Amino acid sequence: MSGLTGDERNLVRDLLEEAEDKGYSRERFRAIVSAALDERDTEAERREAILDYARDRAAASSRLSSDRPHLAAVEDAQRLLRTSAAALQAAPWRAAVHEGWPAPIAHEVERLLDELAGRRLADGGRAAPTPDSALLQARDTFEVLIKLTATILLRALIAGAAGRRARLPPPVRRSAAPSRRHPRPPSACR
Repeated sequence: MSGLTGDERNLVRDLLEEAEDKGYSRERFRAIVSAALDERDTEAERREAILDYARDRAAASSRLSSDRPHLAAVEDAQRLLRTSAAALQAAPWRAAVHEGWPAPIAHEVERLLDELAGRRLADGGRAAPTPDSALLQARDTFEVLIKLTATILLRALIAGAAGRRARLPPPVRRSAAPSRRHPRPPSACR
């Protein structure tokens, strides 16, 4: 490390400062340094020395975020998902959706509730719910809700328009009115 030039140290310091300002993790900072070295076509021996220096600087930085997720945050998210699932399971509208709504919508709502509670395992238990899978299922649920509703409404509009056309009386023909190009002769006006 003592063999690094001032430019190499400054490169690492500048990249570290930028990574700290953006809240990047140590791993991401090291990847940024590696990419910068790739752009400069740094030879292998110099590259290793610079990466060692970057690794030491990253370890000493208190402003870079951790490479590991905080388990307390994950546990809080899982608890929130389970609480939401329990509240939705007991909601009075759930039975109405299950029994009276179109099957694709009812199915997606049930899948959303399953994802919020945690996926069912083969042994009958449940896996821990994940926010990512719950968000993806929420997106799927809303997508089906919107698309199916729009399709049903569009079909009703098309059927209604066809029905109105069939029930309308034939168009009323107007009597032969004079056109503007050919005015009536004065004798016809009396």
